[in-house]
Amino acid sequence: MMTFSNLSDLTPAQSFLILDPERHGGSMMLKLTLMNLLLKGVFRTRVSQIFGGDMCIVRGRAFSTAKLKSHEDVFRDVFRPYQKSSIGVEIRGFARELGKEVFGSEGYRKRYVRHELVEDGYFREEKKRSWIFFSYPEYVLSDKGLEAQARIRRLLDEGRQHLGTWLREDPARAKSYLLACGANILLLDLDPKLLMSWIEALTEWEVEEDVSGYKNEWLPDYAFGMDIGEFDLDFDLDFDIDFDADFDADYDDDFDIDYD
Repeated sequence: MMTFSNLSDLTPAQSFLILDPERHGGSMMLKLTLMNLLLKGVFRTRVSQIFGGDMCIVRGRAFSTAKLKSHEDVFRDVFRPYQKSSIGVEIRGFARELGKEVFGSEGYRKRYVRHELVEDGYFREEKKRSWIFFSYPEYVLSDKGLEAQARIRRLLDEGRQHLGTWLREDPARAKSYLLACGANILLLDLDPKLLMSWIEALTEWEVEEDVSGYKNEWLPDYAFGMDIGEFDLDFDLDFDIDFDADFDADYDDDFDIDYD
């Protein structure tokens, strides 16, 4: 039986799907992935007067060097035609192009995020039958996925309850929590500039050996020890972008015909 190893194996989009596979949709997974790629330095945001003061995405310092999972790398692939432009691409236009590439938000959830989690053992497939000739697969959390779900919930609950107090009274513990959380801190839906100010303020603090069972060896390589001034995070999870604008959102690739 495969067991869950640590939270740094999971991106925010993957953790988001694991938390509620039935109700959590692909649009938020796309936003979480974009936010994570901004934090990693793969992209930067800027306001461009050429696009009427709209927000644009431009190449970041880690665009070529970051090691990405398939559901992250598709963002980089879609952006490649704009990588040499100092202007970049307007964020809503980028979202439309990305939506077409990944078959809309639901295509992204199923073909990219869920597919990788199935391959990694967090989900297992159960074949369901509907009517006489039609069947469809149902994907449910495996034991490994259920363990990951419990750990993610625990981690986020700790942050919601205690992070504010730790920042005021025990900065070392707060830093240890952020290290353990890694990119999953995005699931707390914090203001990105506030998050980066916390990271900057906590850089000098020594971390504890262990916080509530979460090991500090899960350090994300983009969290601490970086030039915070490189980040320009005007984008947040409430930003209004539509990844399905140019795609038929009714598409469903789970349904198939079984004549056996």
